[in-house]
Parts: sequence; C-alpha cells; structure tokens
Amino acid sequence: MNSFRAAIEQMRQLRRGPKPSVKALHQIVLLVASVLMAEGATAAVASLCTGNDLPREFESRTLPGSGEMTWYYGSEGVPRGVLYDLHASGISALAEESVTASRRIARHLGLVLVLPHAVRPGKGGTVWNVPHDAAFRDDLMFIAQLDGWLDEHACVRGLPRFGVGFSGGARMLSNVVLHDPRRFRAIVAVGGFIYPRHDSQVVSAVYPAILAIHAAEDPVNPYRVEGNTSSPPYWHTGIEDSLRSWRNRLKCEPEADTESESEESVQAVDSTSAASPHLKLLVLREGGHVWPGSRFTFPEQLGSKTDVIDATAVATQFFEASF
Repeated sequence: MNSFRAAIEQMRQLRRGPKPSVKALHQIVLLVASVLMAEGATAAVASLCTGNDLPREFESRTLPGSGEMTWYYGSEGVPRGVLYDLHASGISALAEESVTASRRIARHLGLVLVLPHAVRPGKGGTVWNVPHDAAFRDDLMFIAQLDGWLDEHACVRGLPRFGVGFSGGARMLSNVVLHDPRRFRAIVAVGGFIYPRHDSQVVSAVYPAILAIHAAEDPVNPYRVEGNTSSPPYWHTGIEDSLRSWRNRLKCEPEADTESESEESVQAVDSTSAASPHLKLLVLREGGHVWPGSRFTFPEQLGSKTDVIDATAVATQFFEASF
C-alpha cells in the first residue's frame, strides 16, 4: 500500500499549494486509479476468497470445452493449494479415491481435492490418453485447462499443486511432469512411475519433488521388464530403467545416490539434484499391483495386499515437507 499512500500525499500537497492545473489533477487521478487496480482490486478479490463456496461433498463438474472432474474441499478457511488424484485405468474417479484415500491427504493439508475424469475408452472403463493418440482428447492440455479453471473458481491462484496417481494414473502423472515440469510442487506415483516413451523437448531448470512407490513383485507393471515380457505395450521399461532416465533428465550426480533399508521389506533409493528437491523411490519387497495400506478390495489377479507402509500417510508427509 506504499504506492497508495504516496498518491494520497500528493493530493494533500496539491490542496495546500496553489490551485493545480487540469493536467496535474488528471495525472493524480490516473495514479490513484492504477494503484487501486494493482493493489486495492487484488486485496478485494482476495477478501472474497473464503473457501465457503467450495463443495463440502464430492461434486462433479463439467468444464466447457474441456472435460469433467469431481472435486471436494473438507478443510476450514482458505485453501492452501490443490491436490490432483489421477485415477487408474478402468476405474472411476471416485473409485480411485477409495483406493488412495486422497480425501484424507487433502483435509489434513488444507487442499482442494480434484479428481479429473479420463475419457478414452479402455478395458473396464476409461484410460488416460498416454501415449498420446490423436483420435482422442489431449489429456495434457486437459489438465492445463482444468488448472486454469481452478485459478478462477477455487481461490487457488498462485498456490501449489500436488499430485497422486495409482497405476495408469501414475503413468499420466509421469507424463504431466515430463511435459509440464512446473505444474506440480510434488507428486507421489504408486504402481506406475515411468519415464514416458515419447521424450519431451521441454527444457526446465525446475521439477517437482518426486516420490515413486513400487512393489518388486508387481504382476501388472513389472519392476523389471525382460526381453520376453508379456507386459502391456505402454509399460516399455521397468522401474530401474525409468529411474535412470529421470536421473539423467534432472542431471542428478551419480555420487549423490543413497540407498537405505528403512525396513526389512522396504528399500529406499534417493537421488539429489539441483532441479528437484527429491527424486525418491521406495521398493516394496512384498505386495502386488496395489496401493499399500489401502482398505480397498483389489482383484486377486493384481497380487497380494500389503500394509508394510501406508502410502497415503507417506504421501501426506512428503507433501507437507514440500510446502
């Protein structure tokens, strides 16, 4: 408000001095108007953002010319940011939340929870359009458009974005980070962290903090992809190869890698980089293609459930450290 006070002081000086010219008055009026637009209007808009108009129950919303999402806000006061939860292939956005319990993360951290809907037909439901097929919606563009809509309607302009994804949602999250590196502050990808087949020409000095969680015995997205693998075509590299490619992209120093056994059944691999606060992989030595610690009932063909870690609690702590 210093500029506003300066404008007022100029007006007071004009009143104490000789009668000002029309030109001088015109300049003062323009100065005051510009200050009000730059500062007063911004403060007025901010004062209207209370979070009270955000949905307190899951609410679906269709965005003009873009797509559909489900959103929710369960905290008090103004939001601190946005949490995206990108659903797995073949399940709905609400089913995804049943898997990840992302509402718990959002409520704890004061985030608006956003569950975007994929539209490309796939086995059992819809899937994210990655790798991109021109016959279907550009989902990278969809996320960017959705984020712009949230700026206008959710009191979150300039606030950090976080992302979680399971399986196909984790693959989509990997693609967003590669092609739009500044979109997220931090992400947690479970059962689908990958370095996309189609590399990005986007050059960035800043990437989000990245945490990947994967089971060594995952029967759907294998930890290691062998030459005679029966893996689906989109799962073209294993986790170790993907991690190596991400480390190259982020220009991690080889000597910066650290491995630690946080528990007997969990191996943690950390890489440090000037481009990203964290590039971390948790390898679980038990469990299948599941969200660790989830209460969701997974089909038997996805392998065994595991409670060796609570991925939801781990994600909450990871995001909290990223504020």
